[in-house]
Amino acid sequence: MKRIVISIFIALIIFACSKSDNSKNQGQSDKKLNKTIEKQSVTLQEKEERSDSIQTDTQNENVVTLSKNTEKQEDTQSNIRSKIEKEMQKKPESPKQIKMEGQKKSLDSELYDFTLTSLSGEEFTLSEISGMVIMDFWATWCPPCRREIPYFQSFYDKYKDNGLTIIGISGDSPEKLSEFKEKMEQIGTKMTYPLLIDEDNKVAKQYNIRSIPTTYFIGKEGKVLSKHIGFRPDFVNEFEETIKEELGIDK
Repeated sequence: MKRIVISIFIALIIFACSKSDNSKNQGQSDKKLNKTIEKQSVTLQEKEERSDSIQTDTQNENVVTLSKNTEKQEDTQSNIRSKIEKEMQKKPESPKQIKMEGQKKSLDSELYDFTLTSLSGEEFTLSEISGMVIMDFWATWCPPCRREIPYFQSFYDKYKDNGLTIIGISGDSPEKLSEFKEKMEQIGTKMTYPLLIDEDNKVAKQYNIRSIPTTYFIGKEGKVLSKHIGFRPDFVNEFEETIKEELGIDK
């Protein structure tokens, strides 16, 4: 009986020791687990902070980039506005001073008054053009017309400040006239005198124009000085003599 009791007692002692060791091991395991959890938590927090930092840096870069783009757009818009304002301030090539404000001169009986719009969008009325006028009926497809234009441009450049105005009247479309002007400039003649658009050739019919070029030299008082049909180089001297005489320029 004593042996049984002793055996039970020893078994109880062994069980208690085993439980104590397990408890210690469990405690140590819990501590390790807690430390691992803490490390992972710290690592996760650091990653989140880095991610937030990266996102903040990216956002700041985007804001700076957007700000620069906005500044560029504002500069571009400002430059465009400045260019438009400068263009609006420019005077047209066909100066308005060639028109008489609120006045009309009496025209010769063989002349008919009319109002046409130029290629640049300006309106011209024959009786309101001051000074001497060369009125030329022409077309872009007409070879003699092309030959006379450099001479007319030369007269205009030379005598416009003395009171000479040249108006070229054509039934061609604005597109064709613009294209023709560009081609003339490419070969050395920049056409700056007014080109008037005669839609449906209404004015040409009014003047009974049958051949082109047909050119009228109109004096300062509205009288027809001369009329020429066609063009030949030997006309040039006569043209210039008529201009000088009417404008009172010494020969």
